[in-house]
Amino acid sequence: MEAHCSRRGELPHCIYSFRGQTRHYDSYNFSRGRPARSAFAGYLKDRLTTLKETHDRLFGTLANASWQYAGVNLDANALRERAQTALLRAFASHDSLSVQQTLYAMAEATLEAVPEISEIHLFMPNKHCNLVDLSPFGQDNPNEIFVPTDEPHGSIEATVRRAE
Repeated sequence: MEAHCSRRGELPHCIYSFRGQTRHYDSYNFSRGRPARSAFAGYLKDRLTTLKETHDRLFGTLANASWQYAGVNLDANALRERAQTALLRAFASHDSLSVQQTLYAMAEATLEAVPEISEIHLFMPNKHCNLVDLSPFGQDNPNEIFVPTDEPHGSIEATVRRAE
């Protein structure tokens, strides 16, 4: 196997060659939060379900997206910029029922925006923020003050490929 990686920003773009097959890979890390149009609802429940549905929550993540290009002689810088734009635009504009649903919408938008990408893998840990209870101080908190928490914690990831 032969590999060549070049650094652009935080992460390398890599080209691997093995037995006459050449593959191009790229990736992108980002941290984002959404204060509106985010829910956790409509999921399957059973007797062990502890999380309550909500239609008004903060949605935060420290995400990683990595993808594989189909083809050779690609302008990886231009394609990477288009992929980043599609990822961020989908994250910001999507009405989210869950991290899982948003992850899929982001993958779908990226594949649509960059036909040269054959598959994309997204890893999006859920960063929960809970409403601070100010009632012990005789005050109300109308969805203004939140505190980040480690629990509950979910690491959501998926690979989405084009149909062959």
